Amino acid sequence: MGVSIAYPELLRVRRRRAQFALIAVVLGLVGAGVLVGKNHTHLLTCEDFEISGLYVPADCRPASKP
Repeated sequence: MGVSIAYPELLRVRRRRAQFALIAVVLGLVGAGVLVGKNHTHLLTCEDFEISGLYVPADCRPASKP
C-alpha cells in the first residue's frame, strides 16, 4: 500500500523482467524479516526490548555483564 501512494508508477510496470525483479525484492525483504524475527535471541537482548518499550519475549537473551 505504501508503494502505491509513494510511487504509483511502480505498480504500472509492464515488462516481465521488471515485475519479477520487484517481486523478488519484496520476497527477499519479507524473508529477511522472518529470519530476523525467528532468530532475535541471537541479535537482541532483553534489555533492548525493555529500552524500546516493546513487549519482552519470554525467550529473550539476558544482557551480558561486562
